[in-house]
Amino acid sequence: MKRPIAICLAILVSITSFNSQTAVAADLPPKMDYSSLVVPASLIAGEYLEITFRATDDVGINTTGPVVSIKSIEYPKLFFYFWNCYVQSGDRKDGVWKCKVPTEKTNPLGKYNVIVVITDTVGQYSVSDSISGYDTVALFEMREQTAAEKAAAEKVAAEKVAAEKVAAEKVAAEKAAAEKAAAKQSSDVVTDLLKFKSQITLLLAQVKTLEGKLKKICSAKLKPKGC
Repeated sequence: MKRPIAICLAILVSITSFNSQTAVAADLPPKMDYSSLVVPASLIAGEYLEITFRATDDVGINTTGPVVSIKSIEYPKLFFYFWNCYVQSGDRKDGVWKCKVPTEKTNPLGKYNVIVVITDTVGQYSVSDSISGYDTVALFEMREQTAAEKAAAEKVAAEKVAAEKVAAEKVAAEKAAAEKAAAKQSSDVVTDLLKFKSQITLLLAQVKTLEGKLKKICSAKLKPKGC
């Protein structure tokens, strides 16, 4: 009985191994649709580098998503890795990805390579250059603000400050008006109460005077009817 069981186990292991090898062999590396790639020609140091592209894979891109990096051509040791990518439309098997790569104002100016590595759920990745270990998909220039851009940015900032000031003044004016209206309403209520109190005091005095007159009338020898 032991020999047939051993044979069955060996067959089962062989089938499992064959299926696993077939699945891996059938899987293809992720692909980027270079015709869909959108990268700015230049950006100001300190701004975000935003890129979009379509990527496909038969099993799906992993949960980390594409890894986008930038590398200075003038200073090759400056190599920055980022994972800030998300599916803008579609899904992980066929979708459009958007990535935002932050830059610093202190980054050296000049030309930079944009590098993208896409890995799927079974570990296949989109690297065609085996020497460097990565793919350069685009080139952009890191630059300073021009005088016109700086003036425009300062104008926008000034307009924003002015708008915030106007909004704050409006809120303060509305608050002051509301407080003034509430104070007037309270003052009017107090004034009405004081008037009412004065009227009550006057009525009480009149009642007391009438009570005195009534007492005097009723104390006479000839008392009128009703005393």
